[in-house]
Amino acid sequence: MRIFYLIFLFTFFALPCFSQPCDTNALITHKVTAQVTDPNIPFELVRHHAFYNPLCISKNTLLFYMVGTYGKPSDDLYFVKMAANNGYHVISIKYINDTSATTACSNDNDTLCYEKFHQEAIFGTDLLAAINIDSANSIYNRALKLLQYLNTNYPSENWGQFLTGNTIDWTKVITAGHSQGSGH
Repeated sequence: MRIFYLIFLFTFFALPCFSQPCDTNALITHKVTAQVTDPNIPFELVRHHAFYNPLCISKNTLLFYMVGTYGKPSDDLYFVKMAANNGYHVISIKYINDTSATTACSNDNDTLCYEKFHQEAIFGTDLLAAINIDSANSIYNRALKLLQYLNTNYPSENWGQFLTGNTIDWTKVITAGHSQGSGH
Protein backbone atom coordinates (compact mmCIF):
# COMPACT_ATOMS: atom_id res chain seq x y z
CA MET A 1 0.00 0.00 0.00
CA ARG A 2 2.90 2.32 0.74
CA ILE A 3 4.16 1.92 -2.83
CA PHE A 4 0.72 2.92 -4.15
CA TYR A 5 0.81 6.14 -2.14
CA LEU A 6 4.34 6.96 -3.31
CA ILE A 7 3.33 6.46 -6.94
CA PHE A 8 0.19 8.56 -6.37
CA LEU A 9 2.14 11.38 -4.73
CA PHE A 10 4.77 11.39 -7.48
CA THR A 11 2.18 11.31 -10.27
CA PHE A 12 0.06 14.14 -8.95
CA PHE A 13 2.58 16.39 -7.30
CA ALA A 14 6.10 15.85 -8.63
CA LEU A 15 5.49 14.83 -12.24
CA PRO A 16 3.50 17.98 -13.18
CA CYS A 17 6.45 20.08 -12.00
CA PHE A 18 8.74 18.39 -14.55
CA SER A 19 6.28 18.29 -17.42
CA GLN A 20 5.27 21.15 -19.62
CA PRO A 21 1.62 20.86 -20.63
CA CYS A 22 0.50 22.23 -23.94
CA ASP A 23 -2.35 24.61 -24.63
CA THR A 24 -5.20 22.69 -23.01
CA ASN A 25 -7.70 24.40 -25.30
CA ALA A 26 -6.34 22.32 -28.19
CA LEU A 27 -7.20 19.00 -26.54
CA ILE A 28 -9.21 16.75 -28.87
CA THR A 29 -11.63 14.27 -27.30
CA HIS A 30 -13.24 11.44 -29.25
CA LYS A 31 -16.23 9.64 -27.71
CA VAL A 32 -17.04 6.41 -29.50
CA THR A 33 -19.52 3.64 -28.75
CA ALA A 34 -17.95 0.20 -28.76
CA GLN A 35 -20.44 -1.11 -31.32
CA VAL A 36 -19.20 1.42 -33.87
CA THR A 37 -15.72 -0.10 -33.58
CA ASP A 38 -16.91 -3.73 -33.72
CA PRO A 39 -20.40 -4.88 -34.76
CA ASN A 40 -19.95 -8.00 -32.58
CA ILE A 41 -20.21 -5.82 -29.47
CA PRO A 42 -23.79 -5.10 -28.37
CA PHE A 43 -24.98 -1.50 -28.22
CA GLU A 44 -24.13 0.39 -25.03
CA LEU A 45 -24.84 3.99 -24.13
CA VAL A 46 -21.47 4.46 -22.42
CA ARG A 47 -18.67 5.41 -24.79
CA HIS A 48 -14.95 4.84 -25.08
CA HIS A 49 -12.90 8.03 -24.80
CA ALA A 50 -9.73 8.96 -26.66
CA PHE A 51 -7.64 12.08 -26.09
CA TYR A 52 -5.01 13.77 -28.21
CA ASN A 53 -3.47 17.23 -28.12
CA PRO A 54 -1.94 18.17 -31.48
CA LEU A 55 0.01 21.09 -29.98
CA CYS A 56 2.02 18.86 -27.66
CA ILE A 57 5.33 17.32 -28.55
CA SER A 58 4.29 13.69 -28.90
CA LYS A 59 5.82 11.16 -26.55
CA ASN A 60 4.84 8.47 -29.09
CA THR A 61 3.38 6.54 -26.19
CA LEU A 62 -0.19 5.44 -25.60
CA LEU A 63 -1.69 5.64 -22.12
CA PHE A 64 -4.31 2.89 -21.93
CA TYR A 65 -6.48 3.71 -18.91
CA MET A 66 -9.20 1.50 -17.41
CA VAL A 67 -11.82 2.57 -14.89
CA GLY A 68 -12.81 0.48 -11.87
CA THR A 69 -15.83 -1.67 -11.12
CA TYR A 70 -19.04 -0.03 -12.37
CA GLY A 71 -16.99 2.90 -13.69
CA LYS A 72 -17.18 4.50 -17.10
CA PRO A 73 -14.57 6.53 -18.99
CA SER A 74 -16.36 9.82 -18.30
CA ASP A 75 -15.91 9.23 -14.53
CA ASP A 76 -12.11 9.65 -14.57
CA LEU A 77 -11.18 12.59 -16.77
CA TYR A 78 -8.59 14.60 -14.84
CA PHE A 79 -5.73 12.11 -15.09
CA VAL A 80 -6.28 11.16 -18.74
CA LYS A 81 -6.64 14.77 -19.87
CA MET A 82 -3.50 15.70 -17.97
CA ALA A 83 -1.62 12.91 -19.74
CA ALA A 84 -2.90 14.00 -23.16
CA ASN A 85 -1.91 17.58 -22.41
CA ASN A 86 1.60 16.32 -21.72
CA GLY A 87 2.10 14.59 -25.07
CA TYR A 88 0.54 11.16 -24.58
CA HIS A 89 -2.13 9.65 -26.79
CA VAL A 90 -4.78 8.32 -24.39
CA ILE A 91 -7.61 5.81 -24.60
CA SER A 92 -10.07 4.92 -21.85
CA ILE A 93 -12.37 2.10 -22.81
CA LYS A 94 -15.83 1.04 -21.77
CA TYR A 95 -15.54 -2.62 -20.81
CA ILE A 96 -17.65 -5.16 -18.92
CA ASN A 97 -16.92 -4.28 -15.30
CA ASP A 98 -20.14 -4.97 -13.42
CA THR A 99 -18.63 -7.74 -11.27
CA SER A 100 -15.56 -7.26 -9.10
CA ALA A 101 -12.86 -9.89 -8.76
CA THR A 102 -13.59 -10.05 -5.03
CA THR A 103 -17.27 -10.78 -5.66
CA ALA A 104 -16.50 -13.37 -8.35
CA CYS A 105 -13.91 -15.20 -6.24
CA SER A 106 -15.20 -14.73 -2.68
CA ASN A 107 -16.68 -18.24 -2.43
CA ASP A 108 -14.35 -19.96 -4.87
CA ASN A 109 -11.70 -22.28 -3.42
CA ASP A 110 -9.65 -22.22 -6.62
CA THR A 111 -6.33 -20.54 -5.82
CA LEU A 112 -6.18 -19.34 -9.43
CA CYS A 113 -9.63 -17.71 -9.34
CA TYR A 114 -8.34 -14.13 -9.48
CA GLU A 115 -5.96 -14.94 -12.29
CA LYS A 116 -8.78 -16.63 -14.23
CA PHE A 117 -11.05 -13.65 -13.59
CA HIS A 118 -8.55 -11.20 -15.05
CA GLN A 119 -7.69 -13.48 -17.96
CA GLU A 120 -11.36 -13.82 -18.94
CA ALA A 121 -11.92 -10.06 -18.67
CA ILE A 122 -8.79 -9.24 -20.69
CA PHE A 123 -8.97 -11.92 -23.40
CA GLY A 124 -12.51 -13.33 -23.26
CA THR A 125 -11.29 -16.85 -22.54
CA ASP A 126 -14.11 -18.75 -20.79
CA LEU A 127 -12.47 -19.72 -17.49
CA LEU A 128 -14.87 -18.70 -14.74
CA ALA A 129 -18.60 -19.26 -14.25
CA ALA A 130 -18.97 -16.05 -12.20
CA ILE A 131 -18.47 -13.84 -15.28
CA ASN A 132 -19.39 -14.20 -18.92
CA ILE A 133 -17.11 -12.23 -21.23
CA ASP A 134 -16.53 -13.44 -24.78
CA SER A 135 -13.59 -12.43 -26.97
CA ALA A 136 -15.54 -9.65 -28.73
CA ASN A 137 -16.29 -8.00 -25.38
CA SER A 138 -12.83 -8.56 -23.92
CA ILE A 139 -10.68 -5.65 -22.82
CA TYR A 140 -8.09 -6.52 -25.45
CA ASN A 141 -10.56 -6.60 -28.35
CA ARG A 142 -12.24 -3.38 -27.29
CA ALA A 143 -8.89 -1.56 -27.04
CA LEU A 144 -7.66 -2.99 -30.36
CA LYS A 145 -10.88 -2.12 -32.20
CA LEU A 146 -10.86 1.40 -30.76
CA LEU A 147 -7.27 1.98 -31.93
CA GLN A 148 -8.12 0.63 -35.38
CA TYR A 149 -11.17 2.90 -35.53
CA LEU A 150 -9.14 5.94 -34.47
CA ASN A 151 -6.42 5.12 -36.99
CA THR A 152 -8.96 4.83 -39.81
CA ASN A 153 -11.03 7.88 -38.91
CA TYR A 154 -8.32 10.23 -37.62
CA PRO A 155 -5.13 9.26 -39.50
CA SER A 156 -3.48 12.65 -38.97
CA GLU A 157 -3.49 11.99 -35.20
CA ASN A 158 -1.09 9.04 -35.69
CA TRP A 159 -3.02 6.39 -33.72
CA GLY A 160 -1.60 3.76 -36.09
CA GLN A 161 1.80 3.98 -34.42
CA PHE A 162 0.34 1.84 -31.62
CA LEU A 163 -0.62 -0.97 -33.97
CA THR A 164 1.57 -3.65 -35.48
CA GLY A 165 -0.45 -5.39 -38.15
CA ASN A 166 -3.64 -6.54 -36.48
CA THR A 167 -2.35 -6.29 -32.90
CA ILE A 168 -1.47 -3.64 -30.34
CA ASP A 169 2.21 -2.69 -30.18
CA TRP A 170 2.65 -3.07 -26.42
CA THR A 171 6.18 -1.66 -26.55
CA LYS A 172 4.57 1.78 -26.98
CA VAL A 173 1.86 1.40 -24.33
CA ILE A 174 1.60 2.32 -20.66
CA THR A 175 -1.36 0.78 -18.83
CA ALA A 176 -3.00 2.41 -15.85
CA GLY A 177 -6.30 2.25 -14.10
CA HIS A 178 -8.43 2.85 -11.08
CA SER A 179 -9.23 0.03 -8.66
CA GLN A 180 -10.18 -3.05 -10.68
CA GLY A 181 -9.01 -1.30 -13.85
CA SER A 182 -5.49 -1.22 -12.46
CA GLY A 183 -5.81 -4.89 -11.53
CA HIS A 184 -6.52 -5.80 -15.12
